[in-house]
Amino acid sequence: MVLAIGPRCGDHAGMGVRTALRRLGADGLFADPNAPHGSPVEGWYWRIALPDAGRVIAVMGGIGIHGGSAWGNVVLALHPEHEDRERVVLADVRAASGGIVIGDALSATAGTLRAAVDDVRVDCAFGDLWPLRPGLWGALGPGHLVPGLGQHWTPISTALIARGEAVIGGTRIDLTGGRVYHERNWGGAFPRRGWWWGAAHAFDDPFAAVAFAGGALGPSPAPAPTAIVVRTRRGLVRLGPPQLVRVEVGDRTWSADARGVTARVRLEARADDAGLLLSHPAGGSPGSVERLARQHLDGHVEATVERRGRGRWRVDWTGACGLAGLERGTPA
Repeated sequence: MVLAIGPRCGDHAGMGVRTALRRLGADGLFADPNAPHGSPVEGWYWRIALPDAGRVIAVMGGIGIHGGSAWGNVVLALHPEHEDRERVVLADVRAASGGIVIGDALSATAGTLRAAVDDVRVDCAFGDLWPLRPGLWGALGPGHLVPGLGQHWTPISTALIARGEAVIGGTRIDLTGGRVYHERNWGGAFPRRGWWWGAAHAFDDPFAAVAFAGGALGPSPAPAPTAIVVRTRRGLVRLGPPQLVRVEVGDRTWSADARGVTARVRLEARADDAGLLLSHPAGGSPGSVERLARQHLDGHVEATVERRGRGRWRVDWTGACGLAGLERGTPA
């Protein structure tokens, strides 16, 4: 299934209902969110972390559709260098349920990742994939059934790197044994303001992972729902609408308290640097990019999961990660 390039989102004549809904961002139950939707903007994101070395390499692949044609943007962000590389690709851009290709800058499948921009190259193969989404739907829960949202988002998986190498400015770095986190987003455009995001997967236990994202649905004081996903050895916890999630976001601080019937998640996050202002596909002509995503590559996240049993809340897991990805958009 190659990425469908066809009518604009408002023109669904001749398309099946399911195809039309997917182009508007909606997934059916048990759908594969990793597959392309045909939305105007789609994003694939990987975070490679080497906890012992204090290193992070973030790989971002964005695909935009304009006039029936697909084009791509690839970004590589580096810590501790505090640098990024980007490249716009106008030809040989395609996506399928099994992976994506953005020219010779990015090629990825469920189990492999290869990227090359300027003097930075990444080439790795993953071990067993550890899912970060329930089978029924992604992190947004029933929100994935709703077409026309400004942005849909969900974590996909984490894994250990079975084999891998990076080259940064001529220096070779062994990635074998490192950790990789993968997520997806898609929609009409990248959110312009009033949003936040975080992902952490460099805890003491390599199986543990935390991801969260949210933002305003419109101009303030519109609702600002947040979705949180945590995976521990005890299982996967997804909390978000219609469940209550309280969030406070400051200049470089994030705080969330999410509670469901049987599980509660609390997290505190902070960033100590200015972050990198990274690019992503924008609307308009092919090759047009915006820089609305200021990402911190070495943020700090502390998370606690509590579970309810016999009428009491008990701490089930707690963890801290010092190589987390954190973002905050312009306030609504």
